Amino acid sequence: MTQQEATKRWQESAADDLDTAEALFAAGKFAHCLFFCHLATEKMLKAVYTKKFDDVPPILHHLGKLWRKVEVPMGSITEESLSEMTTFNVEARYDIFKQQLYKKATRHYTEKYVVLTKEIVVWLTQYL
Repeated sequence: MTQQEATKRWQESAADDLDTAEALFAAGKFAHCLFFCHLATEKMLKAVYTKKFDDVPPILHHLGKLWRKVEVPMGSITEESLSEMTTFNVEARYDIFKQQLYKKATRHYTEKYVVLTKEIVVWLTQYL
């Protein structure tokens, strides 16, 4: 697979995950929505990594660390928001942490991160 094909696959998968996040939000499945926001962001970062370095992206799920590895400006995205989004990956996957995510995943909280995820996807697209 070429670098261009791999980049395209990461980007398409990120777009699909964002669509899923929006559908889950509409269905009121806020904790699951947040997990897919994390996935969409992670995959866009991996698309940028693949494009920039012509290499397989690192097996990382921490969004702040991935962003530093792709070496692109953050614009209005903050380290704090990326750190918070990183928790969605762990808290959604492991039963011992799920309750924490369910408690904070209100409609208002989740909507904030859906909007941020869309912003991140648009921002990172310019680097592809």
